[in-house]
Amino acid sequence: MCERTWACLPITALAYVSQPHQDLLLSGQGSTIKVESVTRKDLLAREQVFDFQSIHGITAHDDGESQSKITSVFLLIWGGRRLALGRIDLTSTGLEERFDSPPLKIGHEVEAADWILDASFANFTTTSPFIAYLVTAHNDVCALTLDSPSDLSVKVCQVASGLSSILYSAHIKPTSSTTILVAAGTVFGQVIVWSCYHPFVGISVAETGWQSHTSNIFHGHDGSIFGVSLSNGVDVLGDCYPRRFLASCSDDRTIRIWDVGNCDCAAESSPDAQGQKHKDILQIGLGSTENASLATTWGHASRIWGLEFIPMNNSSSVSKLRLISRGEDATCQVWDISHEAHTALAERADLRGQPFRLSHTSTDHYHSGKHIWSHTHHFRDVRSAIFTGGGDGRIIARMIPTLGASSPYFSITTPFCSLFETIEPKNGGSNSHGIHDSVKQYVFASDTVILATTNGDHVMRGVIEVGEHSFDQYLSISWTCLCNATEFGTVDLMTGDALGNVVYLGGATGKIWIYQHGLHSIQFLTTTDWKISNIFAGVCTIGDDGIVVRHLFVCSTIPMCAKVLQITQSSGGLVSIGVSRTVDISLPPTFQPTAFLDGSAGSILVLGSRSGAFAVYHDVFRASGTGEQIAPNVCIRHVHGSDSVTSLQYLPAITPSKHKNSQFDVLSTGRDGAYAIHRVTLENTGECTTHINLTTLHRSCPPFGPNIEGASIMASSGGTELSLHGFSGKNFVVWNESTDSEMMSIPCGGAHRRWAYHMSGTSEQLRTTSQSRCFAWTKAGVFNLVKASSPAHEVFQPGGHGREIKAMALCKRRLNEGWSGASTGRLIATGAEDTAIRLWSITNTGKHGHTGVQGTDSRDAISCTQILKKHTTGIQHLSFCKDFLFSSAGCEELYIWKINFGVSLVGIGTVFQAALPKHAPASDLRITNFEVVFVSGRYKDDSSCGIGYFLIHVAYSNSMIRVFKYTNDQTSSPENRFQLLGQGFYNTTCLTSISGLIGCLPWFLAASTNGAVTIWPDLDHRRKTQDSPSLLSRTTEHFIHQNAILALHTVSVAPNHHLLLTGGDDNAFGITLIREGALGSVLHSNSNDDNNTSPLPRFRTLLIPKAHVAAITALEILDSRRQAGLLVLTVISTGNDQRVKIWRITVDVDQLPRADHSTSMGADLFGPEVLEAIDVQLVREVWTDVADASSVVVIPDADATVDRTGNLDLAEVEYSRWSKRLLIAGIGMEMIRIDLVDEGEEA
Repeated sequence: MCERTWACLPITALAYVSQPHQDLLLSGQGSTIKVESVTRKDLLAREQVFDFQSIHGITAHDDGESQSKITSVFLLIWGGRRLALGRIDLTSTGLEERFDSPPLKIGHEVEAADWILDASFANFTTTSPFIAYLVTAHNDVCALTLDSPSDLSVKVCQVASGLSSILYSAHIKPTSSTTILVAAGTVFGQVIVWSCYHPFVGISVAETGWQSHTSNIFHGHDGSIFGVSLSNGVDVLGDCYPRRFLASCSDDRTIRIWDVGNCDCAAESSPDAQGQKHKDILQIGLGSTENASLATTWGHASRIWGLEFIPMNNSSSVSKLRLISRGEDATCQVWDISHEAHTALAERADLRGQPFRLSHTSTDHYHSGKHIWSHTHHFRDVRSAIFTGGGDGRIIARMIPTLGASSPYFSITTPFCSLFETIEPKNGGSNSHGIHDSVKQYVFASDTVILATTNGDHVMRGVIEVGEHSFDQYLSISWTCLCNATEFGTVDLMTGDALGNVVYLGGATGKIWIYQHGLHSIQFLTTTDWKISNIFAGVCTIGDDGIVVRHLFVCSTIPMCAKVLQITQSSGGLVSIGVSRTVDISLPPTFQPTAFLDGSAGSILVLGSRSGAFAVYHDVFRASGTGEQIAPNVCIRHVHGSDSVTSLQYLPAITPSKHKNSQFDVLSTGRDGAYAIHRVTLENTGECTTHINLTTLHRSCPPFGPNIEGASIMASSGGTELSLHGFSGKNFVVWNESTDSEMMSIPCGGAHRRWAYHMSGTSEQLRTTSQSRCFAWTKAGVFNLVKASSPAHEVFQPGGHGREIKAMALCKRRLNEGWSGASTGRLIATGAEDTAIRLWSITNTGKHGHTGVQGTDSRDAISCTQILKKHTTGIQHLSFCKDFLFSSAGCEELYIWKINFGVSLVGIGTVFQAALPKHAPASDLRITNFEVVFVSGRYKDDSSCGIGYFLIHVAYSNSMIRVFKYTNDQTSSPENRFQLLGQGFYNTTCLTSISGLIGCLPWFLAASTNGAVTIWPDLDHRRKTQDSPSLLSRTTEHFIHQNAILALHTVSVAPNHHLLLTGGDDNAFGITLIREGALGSVLHSNSNDDNNTSPLPRFRTLLIPKAHVAAITALEILDSRRQAGLLVLTVISTGNDQRVKIWRITVDVDQLPRADHSTSMGADLFGPEVLEAIDVQLVREVWTDVADASSVVVIPDADATVDRTGNLDLAEVEYSRWSKRLLIAGIGMEMIRIDLVDEGEEA
């Protein structure tokens, strides 16, 4: 039995169903349809529709005249030539009742005569026998009749044909019970609008009686038409005459709007008298100017795949139309179509020459990689919900406002001159600076209060409010002056703790004040002996006695000094506040603080500097009141390169610490475009001394930057999420790193301006029950404030790579080894043409249900944990070794990443370690494959590797092989950690695969595009030093396939015998038996010579031609067992034919010649007859929804182990029956659980 338990595939079809109790979203992913709740965002039903065909379209129709009478929803699903009818039964009876699992029934699939481009249900209330209509690729209209209501079987018949042409797109719209309107986009750039009509209702013969009429043939596009959309009848001009419009998109990247008029009854009023004329125009490909488009615009950066009109309201009279488009550039764009002259026109007035405008409204890029393949929409109130499905497997939901409704952002803009003129100073203060004043700093004091200091030494308080008028909401702010220079002197700096509702103020006089939100006033706190150059607020903590403790760090540049103040506030009231302890801090040389963190209730301080350095202080208050300066326990330079550390946050460590140690994690952001998580470990060394280590566990660069100014930790339904904010170009960006999506982007002019940002929690004043975001900034003498109560979009379903996956690797270590906080599972790495590497955690709980990305069985819950974006070209190969990940790509890129488990906030951390040196700086060679082996040695490495080094065999696209030794010595530079041991060339072909040591002999194998495998001698890599690299030369060549070898796997069969499994571009599956020589030497001539009886390595190949109907791209050993002199291998093969085949290879070890057999008498014991010891059977063949599969791995179960070669240890598993999980990757990913049984048992 085979079961698909999880998938992350391109979303090729979407449909929205609105029903009384909850809205449903239907998605086509591969051959499967999924029904999900829009409100609860959980999976309700899942069914496979087709056996060997992906879904290309879904349309839905309910059976009720009103929402309250709906009992079921009918579905029409199609893909290629296949189609099927489905039904969702809505069994709930009351408005309060909510169904959990609606029954989804899919009828038998049927085949149409041609490729289906579009389909639509007919009106169920008519007496027509047809339930739906569809249009095919040769411009034919077919009708569907319900053959058997019980099993939802349908019958397809052709009823009408338009002008003969090959179509790439079409839109069919039944306008009445007897009329069907069709818009057809041809391969040659024309758009044909035609209709078909039947003069009678309730006909008995479905195939006859239809008449067709061609209304228009539109010319103007320079490429094939990929998408067409017909609007509903709308009155745009206000002349009470509804008309239809047509939108088309093409390979030429343009969008055109055409006037269709009112052609719903054209077929009824006139026959196709001009049919021959239209046919002639179509054949010569020329059109007259009378069919010119109303509006034209350039759309996307590449091909536009589809578009659709979306409603502006429920009325047929509108002032403009709205259009959405999607394309190959993975963007979704919104357009408005308006008519500039609203004067009433006569009925059926000609719109040619009228000033129509197609204006761009918005563009979003929420999908990764390429292609948005599907979309759907739903209109509700004054908003349209737009859902898009991409090639990355994501489903994105965004709200598009209509009729002037508010956007997700509330904003206010106030010029400084008007702002200061309205200030009423407190306590009789003067506002004489007035119109010439300007703001120099902003700080949020709470969710609804912002403070501002001015160049005129005013401190102003702004109260933010959100009002509501009709359907719209608006933002307002009211300002009051708290103080000015005559009261407190110069105020230059502010820092705030918005969660604690306090703001600290400092100035050149050394005085420090505090603003408390509850008092709405400023109080003097303390003073220093020097000018304050920077001031930082710590985190508020509350003790058991109710006393609130805060820490404040102040520093000066000249002289270079700093203090830490402990501020306590009693529980008796807000006025009881003061400085309880003060400690002088000694800063390292050239250390200018830019970030401050107080951890462990202030006993540990961490500072970040302008040059990217960290300084860590332990037990700082031990010197309180003594006048002693506390020196840093450790100072680490260039943690964030040479750029400023912008923020530091405390994270509790989730891994258990030793009894002598205490540890915590630190989250840091910097202007080097990266955020990082570091572990601070305190080890008591005795005699009251503490040794502090700081280790970077994770470092990542989000796609915006390089100015990352801070981070926020948000609560979510799945736990916690990490939000980053900063500047990208001229925009301020808020980025959700956990979901890899943009939350907010505000054009503000860039980072070099005054600004403040705050993320709030629940706030009744701001009318939100979720975390909102406020951003204030100054631009051109104007104060600007933007509040976002919700993200501009929502990731309805997470996805994966946006391009083809080319490599996949399995980590041998379990996720929960050595740390707590994660369920049992495995780690998978995938690399794709989008240049990204994704790390996936696969957990196995053994329970049924729905969790994880697109999952259908929580036993296989898979989620993406990290995205590594450093490569500049598509990934070629991936491999885990120890706790390191090795990755290769083009331009001679081979990178090494350290994998850390049990990292706070992210779970799995990654740190880039080193890059393989290039043999030429501007090289464009691809590293197509490599083999990594960890070798024990005498060189001490870090704790994860113990004592040893890595041996790396590298294959290049120019037929070069290089062998490196890599020592992970962090004290040396990355380029000095590599040692080139040897290199050599094969010939002019491209090397496709390389395999390391066979057994214990000094050999390695290489495969190439000429279908041959070669054996190369390995090097003495245990030498400590080497004067120059050795020259490698092949010693044996054996041809297996007619062309490229795309997959290779080696297995040890018996002493001196090995099995080489290969898959080729010639669709063949090769099984090659290799026999070692008696002396372990290698053959210097071609080993295909049957008369060669020398005791040297020999090859014998059993080739299975046409094993697949396309190239075999991946092989994996599912199981390996030895029993009664037999070696039984279960092998998985897959390729471009979307088939997964399971082979059983049985080797009779007793029939193989032993190593001590003599060949001196001339008898060839390794002749062709030796292949009789190998028996191959095809056990099973399974369809996979993954196209262009490149990789397959076997996922071990929770109680299985993995040996050195990656094979499963199944000794404790019963031989007669077992179950395994396969993860297949290509264009998407899919998990298949396979249950195999013995031949003597029934499956």
